[in-house]
Amino acid sequence: MIFAVASLLAVATGCLVAAANGAPPAVWGRNALAWLLGALISKLLARQIPTRLITAILLLTPILLLLSLWQSGQSGVHRWLSLGPLNWNVAFLCLPAAIVALTATPRPPWPLAFIVASLLCLQPDASQATAFALALSLSQPLVLPFAALTWTRPDPLLPVPDVEGIIALARSQSLLRAVLAVSTLTAAALSPLFPRRTASATALAIYFLAISLMPLLGAFPVPLTGMGMSPILGFWLGIGVLSATTKPAMLT
Repeated sequence: MIFAVASLLAVATGCLVAAANGAPPAVWGRNALAWLLGALISKLLARQIPTRLITAILLLTPILLLLSLWQSGQSGVHRWLSLGPLNWNVAFLCLPAAIVALTATPRPPWPLAFIVASLLCLQPDASQATAFALALSLSQPLVLPFAALTWTRPDPLLPVPDVEGIIALARSQSLLRAVLAVSTLTAAALSPLFPRRTASATALAIYFLAISLMPLLGAFPVPLTGMGMSPILGFWLGIGVLSATTKPAMLT
């Protein structure tokens, strides 16, 4: 419930800021739709058998990241999969659930973590590689060098005001909107730690918080508040898998 309320307020604030900046309903309305869709999918995931869910996630994550490398991309950057008129950021969609899957099982397949980290470097996506490595650093610190390597790769993409620059845009409109955007995003990022601070909950919270802070270091998307469906769905997927793996009859 903490994530549901905080994320809803973060998404709503972003929609308000984008609309005030002249973004059409077709842009900010997608974020609202993503929140509703994510909530429904998360509820379904929470009811699944954890072992099967973990296996499916760990199989799909590297496959989808690999497929993104074959997309045309933008200026040599390959982070998206195109489905119809929409481009989906694969890392934002997959990594929250993958982090929970890797840290919720007693025998994590760590080679898979290195494969994922390598694919993030090839995209390249320094923000996702760093957040992924930090999330796993408590149990597998050897992933960290992959994140450091990603920062040496060129990233020519320029920031978009209502995506990477949504917080600055909110501040230009009013201090209240900026404070609301930052506080609700922070609350959503920390929400996995409540009510049970398990290893997977801690890892997911580290990822949420790290990826939310990455825009301070470069032209990286602001999740939830910024315009973009992938972060919203990805955050919800992580929450859904976390709920499934923390059920009383979790893994044996």
